[in-house]
Amino acid sequence: MPLAGDQRAVDAVVRVGAEQVGFELETRLIDAQAAARRATLKQRDAGLAAMVLVLADTRSNRAALIDAASTLRASFPLEARAVMAALRAGRVPPANGIVLV
Repeated sequence: MPLAGDQRAVDAVVRVGAEQVGFELETRLIDAQAAARRATLKQRDAGLAAMVLVLADTRSNRAALIDAASTLRASFPLEARAVMAALRAGRVPPANGIVLV
């Protein structure tokens, strides 16, 4: 993080042209609101063009995504297909998104 003394870190960053896309990895989504807040604050503070929340593709995470859809959609509106299509094309996703792997 570019802030002096800030010990937070983005899990992965990919440079796309002059911009950067951040990736926050979560093994298990327990508190969607807290996960979204942490990721978007890191995005803001690191000056990232987009943030992708990467979740393990598990039954519990899929259920958590359904339960927290309204909470997460505000900060992560893109579906996985749109995120991956942009990255494959060498573009920054037009918004934040969520990908299950």
